Amino acid sequence: MEISLFAAYSAAGYDTKAVDKLKSQFREEFSITARQFNSCWTLFKGTIASRIEVDKLAISDITKALKGTRASVTKLLKQKKAHTPLQCRALDVERRRMAVLEAKFNRLSDGKVHTCFGSKMLFRAQAEQAAKTICIC
Repeated sequence: MEISLFAAYSAAGYDTKAVDKLKSQFREEFSITARQFNSCWTLFKGTIASRIEVDKLAISDITKALKGTRASVTKLLKQKKAHTPLQCRALDVERRRMAVLEAKFNRLSDGKVHTCFGSKMLFRAQAEQAAKTICIC
């Protein structure tokens, strides 16, 4: 039910006013009472709020790391000596790190809430099941 609630809530554009419509829809679909829906909604709302705060912290950490990585890349590029293989490797590593950090920053700052429901064990079981169904012919 949580996954369906998350899908409906995100389809409504994260609008809290859409909860009343969702409540009547979910009561019929899942045969639950309004009190049960409210309980589920409160738990869900806390999960979303927590995820938003974690994303904000991650964005600030990534911003700091990007600043340091960019400084490191410019420092490596400004060296006047001929680049040794070790320096070229270090520059390549820093550029890849910068690309990964920028991709994470873009994913987190897109305004969407990214969350996973269930335990680690359930997630891994789903991933293993998906890997078993892939057939390369």
